Amino acid sequence: KIARQLGASEEAILQLKNLEYGGLDEGAQAALRFADEMRDGGKNVSDDAVEAVRRIYGDEGLLEVAMVAGLFHYFNRVNNALKVEVTK
Repeated sequence: KIARQLGASEEAILQLKNLEYGGLDEGAQAALRFADEMRDGGKNVSDDAVEAVRRIYGDEGLLEVAMVAGLFHYFNRVNNALKVEVTK
């Protein structure tokens, strides 16, 4: 919903839903794959996902990606549980 409100094409939204990040740069692809692997609480993040982010952004960048992804997963869970409407 937010992606549409911000002007994302249906094709781009479909690619993200299918976990295809080909239209994005290498850093964005690595960060999104890492964030996606964190969706179940972070226990199944692969070594490959960690190393891809670390190689591009370094140790500090890895921590930042993990913190941002974790924070957004937290917000999503709370908002979903409370059935909060998406706003722009």
